[in-house]
Amino acid sequence: MWKVIVADDEPFIREALKEMIPWDELGCHLAEALKNGKEVVNAVEKYKPDIVILDIQMPLMTGMEAAQWIHENYPDIVVVLLTAYEDFKYAQQAIVFQVKRYVIKSNLFEDLPKALEEISEELKKDNRSEKNRTEVYAGQKNKLNDNELNKIVCNIISCMQSGEENVCMEEMQKLRSAIRDYSDSCIRSAAILFISECHRLYIEYGDDEVTGFDMEQEDAINLILETKRIIEIEDCLESMMLSFVRKKNKKIQTADELIDSINKFIEKNYTKKISLDLIADAVHANRCYISRIYKERTGEKLFETINRKKIEIARKYIEDGKMRVYEIADSIGWEDTAYFSRVFKKYTGYSPKEYEKLYRR
Repeated sequence: MWKVIVADDEPFIREALKEMIPWDELGCHLAEALKNGKEVVNAVEKYKPDIVILDIQMPLMTGMEAAQWIHENYPDIVVVLLTAYEDFKYAQQAIVFQVKRYVIKSNLFEDLPKALEEISEELKKDNRSEKNRTEVYAGQKNKLNDNELNKIVCNIISCMQSGEENVCMEEMQKLRSAIRDYSDSCIRSAAILFISECHRLYIEYGDDEVTGFDMEQEDAINLILETKRIIEIEDCLESMMLSFVRKKNKKIQTADELIDSINKFIEKNYTKKISLDLIADAVHANRCYISRIYKERTGEKLFETINRKKIEIARKYIEDGKMRVYEIADSIGWEDTAYFSRVFKKYTGYSPKEYEKLYRR
């Protein structure tokens, strides 16, 4: 059985890892559950484990620091990092320490067993066994693993930030040439790094779509993990790269220009049925980003602005007295008359009928 050490500073996580992961079924023996990286160092020396599972954020010695120590002293130990989405900023640093898996804590008890199954198969392929474990540690303690594949990924990410499409394509060709020389696990690890870094870049540049084909980060990662066909992985990564670079190289609107574009669209279309997706398509920006930046810059939520404008024209229609309430609601893009009445009262203090009576006095 493979010896495993886990470390997380949250007691309930440690207990859950002990009780909720079927270690025996996975061919693993949980040697110890620890609360910080300092304890990990001592336990590694004591148990000589095959696998160490580390939370990134821990006191005294972080998971990243412990991973570095393991890499420098016992490079054959397989390290798994437990991360939150915001911890993906550490991913590029982690590849230097040969971290093999990233398991997102929000899906811990589903994804960790899968990762352990894959790691177990990899260790079997490496002919790791109880018999030769001591030899591995004694004879290869200072041997450094090859991380050329992840270096190429980092180069591509740097090129993406600079927006140099030709250079990006050159680096991608290097990746295509090199990728066939690596195991499936190395390829998947590099692909996950690529996707997580793309996710960070898209958010940084105000667009949280991870790929050019509207996939969420987790879905994209699952695609990489499930596929066995290298060409699909290569095409997927190239699609993400080109999508980002080409979007970035379009003239990026400043925040003020974007707000101006949104306001012009609202002014022209507020009497219609408007959705956030419709606005996003019109101004060529991400729906979440425009919602957030509009509130930050104007002090008013996007749909508060739209509703206020709708109610302004509804008041004029009521004052004219030529249309019934349901006709007014329909004319400003609301098919639900009851909803229109609630919104009208929110902004004016009166229902449409009350406002009509008030105006006619």
